[in-house]
Amino acid sequence: MRAIRDSVLSCWRTMSGKRKAQIAAIRSSSGDLVLNVDSDTILAADVVTKLVLKMHDPGIGAAMGQLIASNRNQTWLTRLIDMEYWLACNEERAAQARFGAVMCCCGPCAMYRRSALALLLDQYEAQFFRGKPSDFGEDRHLTILMLKAGFRTEYVPDAIAATVVPHSLRPYLRQQLRWARSTFRDTFLAWRLLPELDGYLTLDVIGQNLGPLLLAISSLAALAQLLIDGSIPWWTGLTIAAMTTVRCCVAALRARELRFIGFSLHTPINICLLLPLKAYALCTLSNSDWLSRKVTDMPTEEGKQPVILHPNAGRSPAGVGGRLLLFVRRRYRSLHRAWRRRRVFPVAIVRLSTNKWSANDSGRKPSVIRARVGCRRPVAPRH
Repeated sequence: MRAIRDSVLSCWRTMSGKRKAQIAAIRSSSGDLVLNVDSDTILAADVVTKLVLKMHDPGIGAAMGQLIASNRNQTWLTRLIDMEYWLACNEERAAQARFGAVMCCCGPCAMYRRSALALLLDQYEAQFFRGKPSDFGEDRHLTILMLKAGFRTEYVPDAIAATVVPHSLRPYLRQQLRWARSTFRDTFLAWRLLPELDGYLTLDVIGQNLGPLLLAISSLAALAQLLIDGSIPWWTGLTIAAMTTVRCCVAALRARELRFIGFSLHTPINICLLLPLKAYALCTLSNSDWLSRKVTDMPTEEGKQPVILHPNAGRSPAGVGGRLLLFVRRRYRSLHRAWRRRRVFPVAIVRLSTNKWSANDSGRKPSVIRARVGCRRPVAPRH
């Protein structure tokens, strides 16, 4: 355990990122199965048991559990994200699992077979896009590599994992921008894989990429009609509203929860914010910035400690897009200067630990790798 902790912390100290730390922990650990858990995720008591039971089949390379939002009742946005997670898991992943090819085993709760990882770690570590290292989208890229190697990927709906989701729009949009770039990058890799999979999966991937494009075209056409002719595009609005209502009603019936009717609020967010964000992500695919944290060393009484700083600390935007964002941000600051004077950026100190669990049924020992993050305000060093 000490060797695993030291190797992972060394990756954090050298600012190598999550992927390098994950690979170092996997190579230093032992066991037939490896469970990956994010730092802000809480597992149900029977999650490991149910995932291990699913992994009894040697043809399965990875399996993921169902994700829910642990802070669902915090804001209106967390409630929408929790419903979005339910739809993504119990509609998209569940449908893909029928064909043994879940296209993305999400990082907060995913179990991998060590023999499969041993074949893929070198490719996983050396992912490049346009000659630059790719530092995010680990879960989707590793899942695609599993499928390319001939392993199946599964979804276990009874394995519940609660994870913290963004409670405000700004971090949510940062997260969606990073995920959009990762999805576009790995979609190019998945195109070569689709002919080997079921025809439904090909249709599913095409629909996921073609659907937002058609929605964007219809929204732009409606806006152009409003600006040029001055007439309100009733048919476009009614069509989008009808499709949204049908989807939310079906989700409410399947989940047996009326709260899914409120997921219709996600449609204007998707049209006004997420579609332009995906267009920006498509134009900036070479950008590998996580947008959520920056790792550095902070002097303490025991020496240097790896910390995670605010995403804007020490950053200097580059390019036309960066200068535009900087201009908008400065105007935003001038309007909210009084509020921002009271803002304190959190510092999170990373603590890593490794636990082992033995399954009574199979006797295998999956290695559980967990990163716990605790937040506190930075304290100025004494002179």
